[in-house]
Amino acid sequence: SEDQDTNSSKALVSRIGWSGGGWTLGGSIKEQDGIGSEGQKYYNSHVGLDVAYRIGCWTICSEMIYDKYGFRRDSFSPDEIDWGRSLYHRDLHYQDLKPITGWGYYVGGLYEGEKWMNWFSYGQFLPQELGDPIHDHETHRFLSKFIRHLTPSFDAFAVVLLENSIEVGQDGYPRHGVAVNAGFQASF
Repeated sequence: SEDQDTNSSKALVSRIGWSGGGWTLGGSIKEQDGIGSEGQKYYNSHVGLDVAYRIGCWTICSEMIYDKYGFRRDSFSPDEIDWGRSLYHRDLHYQDLKPITGWGYYVGGLYEGEKWMNWFSYGQFLPQELGDPIHDHETHRFLSKFIRHLTPSFDAFAVVLLENSIEVGQDGYPRHGVAVNAGFQASF
């Protein structure tokens, strides 16, 4: 019953897709009731559409998403959060029983060769404006990943993430939108 569950929030997750001859088209939905045993209830729902086309070693793909998130009630202080805070300041309350919304997309390309695998993508997320300068920034992200197959089960990789920086992020510090990661990975 409303606000009386003794377990965590329930969700409906569904996906449907069609494919043939090197292409796929799909849609997904996650609808979460935001009611659970936790002290604070939060929204975590989305609807998405995706498409991909493969030709030779290349796959071109894109996805769009409509997102609902945020705390259901104003009875919870964000200072009481004892889990990892959202880098994008999504752990907010907007109005009682009304989620925060936003939408986003990405367009990407994947090259899979005998010795190399490269991924490139660009995307944006546009949140509902709440008057919160940390949350209200549009996110623009470019991501590239390079993998060099050294043996059938050992790779070298590098990942570059470029995202718009914002002057005031978590705890009043700037959020710098550059990340570089490199290393080796093994599969067994």
